[in-house]
Amino acid sequence: MRIIESEWETFKYAVGLADAPPQQLTEMRRAFYAGATMLFSQIMAGLEAGKEPTEGDLTRMSAIQNEMAEFNNRVKRGEA
Repeated sequence: MRIIESEWETFKYAVGLADAPPQQLTEMRRAFYAGATMLFSQIMAGLEAGKEPTEGDLTRMSAIQNEMAEFNNRVKRGEA
């Protein structure tokens, strides 16, 4: 199962990169994976000890979700 690769392919077509030059695709894919790596690192580093998510864990995940949604909205408005 290659979740990030699948999301990259979805992103690539959603933003019109399907016919982009190979160098642009390489750079965009690297940036996409860098973002995914950073996000995963932040999530894992911020989790509190234990088997069940804590209130702090849920707050952190909500903050990440809200930030991503706001950025997405800014992209749609042409501001980012």
